[in-house]
Amino acid sequence: MNKRETYNAIANAMEYIGEAEAKKRNIRADIHIIKEDLPEDLRDQILDLVIRQEAKRDTRYRMVFQACNIIAYANIDELDNIENNGDIASVYTSDRLSYMTVNNQEEISEIVRLHGGEIQEACASWYDAAVMSIVRELVDIIDNADDADCLTCDSTGQISENEKCLNCNG
Repeated sequence: MNKRETYNAIANAMEYIGEAEAKKRNIRADIHIIKEDLPEDLRDQILDLVIRQEAKRDTRYRMVFQACNIIAYANIDELDNIENNGDIASVYTSDRLSYMTVNNQEEISEIVRLHGGEIQEACASWYDAAVMSIVRELVDIIDNADDADCLTCDSTGQISENEKCLNCNG
């Protein structure tokens, strides 16, 4: 897939299942899922992003869903300039506190130590930063879409630390 196709696929990679749709599909409601019609390699990359997040399962899917939405509303030519506007995390204290897990409590505690404030604000800051990290990884996937044709260097442009790939002019 080229950059445009990859961008479009990522922008539409996930969906939210509400009450009505859940009843039709006979599945649970209020979840985010990866769409079945994605190319397998992209589906695997997005699933890998979900799995690597240090949050509860539903929160991990929501984070990647939000990152895909940020990509969807960005201009493809300006993806490198996407910035965190700080409005990603929920405004509800209980939701913000639910972002903290055993895996990320040290990071959140460090945010409180460095910046002060309430724990729920630190949880929101952590969440915003985590979603933007996913956005950056999705942008990398899009940026590498055109270059993913070189089998010599796996499209890195380098065969070794000191040797550039002549096959793709790395």
